[in-house]
Amino acid sequence: MKKIFLIMLSLLFLAGCSDTAITIDENLVCDPINEDDCIEVKNGNAQVNMGDQTTPPFFIKASQVTGVTSLAANTNMTSDPYTVIINVGSTIAVGDYIGIFNINNSRFYVGTVLNLVGTTLTLDTPLDSNFKTNDVLGFGFTNWAVDGSTTPQIFSVRGADPQLNITLDITRVLFTCLTSTALQLTDFGDIAGGLTRGLVLRRVDGTIQNYVNFKNNIEMKGWMLDWENLDDSNPGQGLHGFVARLTFAGQEKLGVATRIGPGEEFQLLVQDPLQSLLSCEMMVEGHQTN
Repeated sequence: MKKIFLIMLSLLFLAGCSDTAITIDENLVCDPINEDDCIEVKNGNAQVNMGDQTTPPFFIKASQVTGVTSLAANTNMTSDPYTVIINVGSTIAVGDYIGIFNINNSRFYVGTVLNLVGTTLTLDTPLDSNFKTNDVLGFGFTNWAVDGSTTPQIFSVRGADPQLNITLDITRVLFTCLTSTALQLTDFGDIAGGLTRGLVLRRVDGTIQNYVNFKNNIEMKGWMLDWENLDDSNPGQGLHGFVARLTFAGQEKLGVATRIGPGEEFQLLVQDPLQSLLSCEMMVEGHQTN
C-alpha cells in the first residue's frame, strides 16, 4: 500500500513537468524531459497525459457571435499592430469584440474595435501574431444583459473559431454585472424575485452538457462562494451590481478543468429578460494544452 501511494505521488509530481504524453510499460514510467527520472511499475501498459504548468494562459470574454468575415490583407504586427483590413459586406461595428484565427500556425487574437473606416478596423489591443489574407475573423458583443425570454441567447467561447488545432482548459469563470439599484439576495442582479428559467453554463461538443443554472443572487453566492455585492454607498465601489468567480480547477474547488477542443464550445445561455440590467460580462480563463 505504501509503495502504491508513493507511485501515485510521483505521478502527480511528474504531471507538473510536461505536456507530453508518456507511456508506462511493465517496468518503468519516465519523465519525458528527464529520462533518468523513472518510477518502477508492474501494472502493464497505459497512457498518462501530463499537464504542463507553463503552457500559454488565455483570457477570453464570452460573446454572442453576430457574424464572420475574413481578412482582406496580411497584417503587420511590427509596423501597424492596431490595424486590420477586412473584406467588404460585413456588419461589424465599433465596440464589437473580435477574434482572428490563423489555421496554419494555430494562433488566435481577441480584441475590441475602436474605430471603423470603410473596411479598416482600429483595435484596442496590439496584434501579437501576423495574420494572412483570408484568415477568419469572427465578431460579436459581450454584454449578456439581453432579452432571452422568447429566443434563448447564446454567449460562447470558440463560437467563431474555425476549429483551430488547439485545446483550451478552462479553470475559472468570472462574472461582472452592473445594475441601476441595490441588490437583494432573492433577486438576480436587481431583477426582483430572480429569474424564471435561469442562466445556464454548459459545454457543447456535438452533445450538450449542462453544468449549472443560476436563478438568483443567493444561488450564485451559495454555489460559487466567491460572490461579492457591489453597493454605490460604499466609497470604494461607487456602483451597484456584483462580481463573482466560479473556479473549476484546484482540489479545494471542483478539482477539474473544463476542456474545450476544436469544434467545441463553452456557453452561457440566457433564457430570461435581462435587458433591465445595465451591463454584464463573463470572462473565461485558463490555459492552452497544446
